[in-house]
Amino acid sequence: MSLTVAAPAGQYYPGKLINIGTNRWAFKPEVGLSHPIGRWNLDGAGGVWLFTANDRFYLGDSTRTQAPLFVVQGHASYNVTRRAWAAVDATWYGGADVRVDDGPPSARQNNARLGATLSLPVGASQSLKVAYAPARRCGPVRISRPWGCVAACVVRSDLTHEAVVEGAAATDLPLRAVASCSRRRL
Repeated sequence: MSLTVAAPAGQYYPGKLINIGTNRWAFKPEVGLSHPIGRWNLDGAGGVWLFTANDRFYLGDSTRTQAPLFVVQGHASYNVTRRAWAAVDATWYGGADVRVDDGPPSARQNNARLGATLSLPVGASQSLKVAYAPARRCGPVRISRPWGCVAACVVRSDLTHEAVVEGAAATDLPLRAVASCSRRRL
């Protein structure tokens, strides 16, 4: 069980349509369950994003509201060895139509995604992770081919280096331009 809270941080100017801050609170209560079965791990989680109203939206005299955004995800992973594993994942988001004052709602969000991940040990304290998800976009890059994204990560005990690359095969990784790279603490 978890609760994520997003405070109305960041600069917000009611006179501008596009802002860094959202001038509202958001809360996401979530419940998850994990069940090991032999070498398999089955995980599932469900939650909902709840948003407060922004009563100073554009020009400061409008109110922007957003309906709840429902989230469901599931994972099935198989431990090949103690440090090598493979997983399939599924995620669905739905809801969150937006209204300004009493105007018509925006289009309701409805998005589902399937993916797979393979993690292989590399040395004593590192592993190589390769993930695939069929998509029209990989990070900031639009893809014209139907097969999706390949992501590769080299994981150390303290940092993850991630590169999302356009393509379908791991052999494409050194030949393609990197769409995005990020570093984050584990």
